[in-house]
Amino acid sequence: DEFLNYVIEAGEYKYKTEAAKALNSVLTAIENALKDGKKVSFVGFGSFEVVEKAERQVEIQKREK
Repeated sequence: DEFLNYVIEAGEYKYKTEAAKALNSVLTAIENALKDGKKVSFVGFGSFEVVEKAERQVEIQKREK
């Protein structure tokens, strides 16, 4: 909700519902692009992409008391 207030201010939205709809639209678009295997980039901010990684093998060692 706090982030939504930044969106309202930056976008000069009159109504909170308008800002929420805009924010949700952007987030949904990012999510859909990533699901489609696309890379999403924002100049000056960064980029997002889905990367498949191999499974890690972890060994948990028990400590004796």
